[in-house]
Amino acid sequence: MSARRPHPKSRLGCTECKRRRIKCDESRPECENCRRRGSICSFHVFDPILKPSRLSVFSTGKAPSRIHIFAQKPDGFSDPLPDHGLLDLSVQNEIVQQFPEPDRPRLLEILQHFAAETIPTLSSGLEPRAAWQKALPVLTASHKFVTHSILAVGSLHLARLARTESEREAYNDIAATQMNSGMTKYRIEVQNVTTMNAEALFAFSTNLTTFVLLTANTDCKGALTSIKSDNPSAEDRLALVSALSGAVLRIFRSIRGVLVIIVPCWNHIREGTLQPVLEREWWPPRVPVTPEEVVQDRSLQRLETMWSRPGRTYDYSFDLLRQTLKSLRETFALVSRLLSLAQSNDSTCVSTFDWTSVIHWPVSLGVDFITLLEQRSVEAWVLIAHYAILPAKIKGILWLDGFASNLLTTAALVIGEHNWDWISWPAAAVDLDLKSLRHLTSVSPQTNMLSF
Repeated sequence: MSARRPHPKSRLGCTECKRRRIKCDESRPECENCRRRGSICSFHVFDPILKPSRLSVFSTGKAPSRIHIFAQKPDGFSDPLPDHGLLDLSVQNEIVQQFPEPDRPRLLEILQHFAAETIPTLSSGLEPRAAWQKALPVLTASHKFVTHSILAVGSLHLARLARTESEREAYNDIAATQMNSGMTKYRIEVQNVTTMNAEALFAFSTNLTTFVLLTANTDCKGALTSIKSDNPSAEDRLALVSALSGAVLRIFRSIRGVLVIIVPCWNHIREGTLQPVLEREWWPPRVPVTPEEVVQDRSLQRLETMWSRPGRTYDYSFDLLRQTLKSLRETFALVSRLLSLAQSNDSTCVSTFDWTSVIHWPVSLGVDFITLLEQRSVEAWVLIAHYAILPAKIKGILWLDGFASNLLTTAALVIGEHNWDWISWPAAAVDLDLKSLRHLTSVSPQTNMLSF
């Protein structure tokens, strides 16, 4: 058999090509490999599908007058920056000046919605929200990709609130175009993280994760509803698992991508305006305290028997799985402790649950663990299924809506029905009837059966 022709590695290829370990031509809106195979290409997340006149259709009234108020501006501007946040109308008017005049009224509406309604969903607590309000005007003044990310997430938020399909489609178009525009510059800037751009990159990364969470969850829902037959073909089942796992992996890559920014510039960002967003020194120790927490921790600890038992040949991935499980147990304890503090009657404790603690574990996931997920390791996906218990505890955050169910559904289909005993606890916690997935799963030669 002839050897495969060598080719340079691409780090920007689509999810499906990376999973198949083949060269991706990176063409848009979908790569050639996915087009020929009929697969769902991950590049569709950032499709620039906005028609040139789309924004103008919404434009009404006169564009706001130009008011220069920023201290740091490109192109030589040096107007002083008053102590206003993103909620200030004059600040909002200044931000949209960088766009064509016909588009400004609609973009101003999106910006106002983001400032008033979206920012409260990005962080938990009043201080982090105030920090975003204060920092974003400064960052948008010198980093337009931050502006694009704000408009993208604000548009996506409005799309989910739209009353008509045409309005929803219009907002989705704007969201995709704005995020695609921001990504172009972000990819360049993130290659050289410095104290000059770290806060802007962090802000963009936060918005990008929010964007990917919602679009990927929507993709999962769409993939599941597309299977209308009670007896889908093996090809349809494989395509479904590929689409679901690709969407989930896209989420985890996006969440942990912030490490590229905060690791080298942690102290700089932490000492700046966004300090309340990052500061978590008040978090309690990550150890189980109550009897319920101890039982929960023991249930998680038992997962180690998937790979650590007599008769199982040692593999180097077991060390990685053990460390990842340890981190998951600590995150479970942390979330449980924070929930207890929020529900206590102690006036010295925080009164609201810091739901961002749920994201702590995905941020810490290593590249090697992501690789195990790509290789559809049963043990790795069982850990993902148990992680789904945590986001299931969060209510009222649009970006996490359906996240737990999609994680568990994907994990269940990847590991196969023959391994479902390992995820009975997550299924009960997330309220997912595994029996309803039986027609979508089959024993795959890629998955092994684990003794329970």
